[in-house]
Amino acid sequence: MTAAFEARTAPRQDATRALVAVFLAVFFASGSRFAFTAFVVPLEAALGVDRATIGLAAALSLVAYGVAQPFSARLGGRVAPAIVMLGGLALMAASAIGMALARTELALFVFGGLLPGIGFAAASIVPASAILAPLFPRRTGFALGVASAAIPAGQALAVPLAASLIGSSGWPLAYAAIGVGALLLGAPGLLGLARTAAPAAMPRRGATTADATFWLLAVGFGACGFTDQLVAVHAVPLAEDAGVAPLVAALALSVLTLVAIAGSLASGPLADGWSDAGVLAVVYGGRAVTLPLLLFVGTLGGLPLWIFAVAFGLTYISNNAPAAGALARTRGPAAVAAALGWLQFAHQMGGALGVAAGGVSVSLTGGYLAAIALAVALALAGLAASLGLRRVLA
Repeated sequence: MTAAFEARTAPRQDATRALVAVFLAVFFASGSRFAFTAFVVPLEAALGVDRATIGLAAALSLVAYGVAQPFSARLGGRVAPAIVMLGGLALMAASAIGMALARTELALFVFGGLLPGIGFAAASIVPASAILAPLFPRRTGFALGVASAAIPAGQALAVPLAASLIGSSGWPLAYAAIGVGALLLGAPGLLGLARTAAPAAMPRRGATTADATFWLLAVGFGACGFTDQLVAVHAVPLAEDAGVAPLVAALALSVLTLVAIAGSLASGPLADGWSDAGVLAVVYGGRAVTLPLLLFVGTLGGLPLWIFAVAFGLTYISNNAPAAGALARTRGPAAVAAALGWLQFAHQMGGALGVAAGGVSVSLTGGYLAAIALAVALALAGLAASLGLRRVLA
């Protein structure tokens, strides 16, 4: 009886250990990446650059992150995905050291933009899905929901930590400490996985984009990226333009990020127990309903801002789990990482357009109405695609 019990529980224990290791790695990698926002003002003074130049470096990081996603999936098919994630953390740590020594614009673009974007792609959700999908074949949504929750969780911790370290130790040491600390804290669990893991099984070439399932998911991911980054980059200045105090606006964004953890954790079990496409439809439909609240954040004592922060936060990173679940159930676990890599590419390209659209809207019209209207239209397109996906999967 003991031998039989151990045979049943050993795979479950292995899966749980892998989930914890992946969560921690993504948590620290996300913190290292998103801590960049705390260094904007010190970098302006130290490098003698303006906000637009730093914004361009941040945009380069976003594009690099998106472009590198499919390649991180392919690399996981040649070496163990845990090794890919270790390499991503190491590249982010090296980039942080490079930024601590940076004194030129070129260094900003290389060590603050290009390399950390590539590193985060290698240490984030795509290789994580290659590890977790085979271990959770019937609960892929749950596993990816937990892993995705590590992204806003790391962001919520790292930004105030970086601000504190800047005040006590100066920005160069703080920058290096965040990056190197992420490697040292995220690597141990991955090292355990790397010693036993084989390269991820990969689908045949072309299988990731060969059917309607992928393209319907891609429409939603592009819309998700556009709305995500429009909010992440422009929500605070939009609120300030409406008369909201800067500290209150920043606090609302922090609440949104924290609520996103709950949304991601809930999305996986909901997708596993109800409907992958149904959860995606709720996510994108919810965004279409809540985005117009941004036009009223300066009214009713700021109540629309807080309603938006909670309601949008629940959808903020809640599409990874149901998308991974749909891919695992229709194509098998081997197809998840490769397809998710291209979906993340669509997400980041949509995000780059969302950041640009907010700036263009203000420049041409003096406000965000045009950008928000476009974001609502794209969210509705994501809703329509998800309803179509539900029919395809039925």
